[in-house]
Amino acid sequence: MRDKVTDNCRIISHQNIRVLEEDGYNLIELIYARAHQKFSHGKIDQAEQLFRVLSSVDGEKIDHWLGLGICLRARNDHKNAMNAFDAAIKLDPQSPIPHLHRLELFIQEKEWNSAQASLDQFDRLVVHGIHDKLIAATRLFRKALSLRKK
Repeated sequence: MRDKVTDNCRIISHQNIRVLEEDGYNLIELIYARAHQKFSHGKIDQAEQLFRVLSSVDGEKIDHWLGLGICLRARNDHKNAMNAFDAAIKLDPQSPIPHLHRLELFIQEKEWNSAQASLDQFDRLVVHGIHDKLIAATRLFRKALSLRKK
């Protein structure tokens, strides 16, 4: 699988992307849309490959790392998923989204102190009115953590 990813990265070079963009195409957005579609249809391995390509070719976008991390988490590759979420945090330290995904991983791993730290960081960064859906998504995680304290 690694060779396919490497080959895809060679094919999708920055030069090719610029040419396509000059012709009115945004290849990165098309690949991202395809990766999202593959994931939505349960084709996690194919989505992961595309997110790996995106993270390699255009690694400055947080969404590419989040997508990769989500695919890896879906395959129970928690160590590499955490690495992808950490890369997302480095790219955008003010985003609460990677912390939400880290929270979920820590709960799955029963690492309660780390889960609480991720939730605390999420709470510091979240903006009410903008991240309301994310806040709602934390309800079950908050409940799981509160039950651990009893």
